Amino acid sequence: MKVASMAGLFAASASPLMAISRGKRDDYEPFHWARLKFKLLQNTPDKWDTHPWGDEFFLEMLHKRTSLNVDREWHVASLDHLDEMVQYPFLFMTSEQKFEFTQKQRQNFKEYLDRGGFIFADDCVVERTGDFFFQDFRRKIEDLFGEKMTRLPDDHDIYRCCYKLNGLPFLQGQNHGGWALFRNGRMAAFLTPTDIHCGWCSLKLQLSGQDAWFPKKNSVDAVKMGVNILVYALTH
Repeated sequence: MKVASMAGLFAASASPLMAISRGKRDDYEPFHWARLKFKLLQNTPDKWDTHPWGDEFFLEMLHKRTSLNVDREWHVASLDHLDEMVQYPFLFMTSEQKFEFTQKQRQNFKEYLDRGGFIFADDCVVERTGDFFFQDFRRKIEDLFGEKMTRLPDDHDIYRCCYKLNGLPFLQGQNHGGWALFRNGRMAAFLTPTDIHCGWCSLKLQLSGQDAWFPKKNSVDAVKMGVNILVYALTH
């Protein structure tokens, strides 16, 4: 992995990231990244655990470009088990299709967010156009909480808290922008329809000398967006 070459891509905006923590990295508890495990309603190769090497690449970049004490392994928390979910203040959820949402899962999802947890949900786009996971997530969460998710303006702080981006980066799919659920004034969930995670995968492929899925700038912006989401979730 050609991690060193990332420095030039990120150098222009790197300094704000180092302000996340002030002491030595080892002075802080490690941040643990976990995916939310859930069941899909359709048979698809892109299930909840698709391309975990994209997560690992993103965590490596987070370690390189911030002073966070990052555990660079990805972990799993099941939507069926609240005791697993609450071990992680931040959960990542991705797939390309509609998902199961039983009464127990609904209760776990709601309690996790109401306890202060944060969920980043990213649509792993079907054949570069579909937005089935994005639409299903919105419907289910709006029904669960009895309130609408909000499309964030392109100048929202989540796009600028570390790296300055002009709204949500576009990789593929439908350019609906980023959507958020707020609980008592706090952003508790952030939903993206543009396959941010596959941007991480694409950049890893490119830096490894393989064929990339997207242009380099788009993929770099996807990594920057991931950092912004995580930093925003941990600091607001």
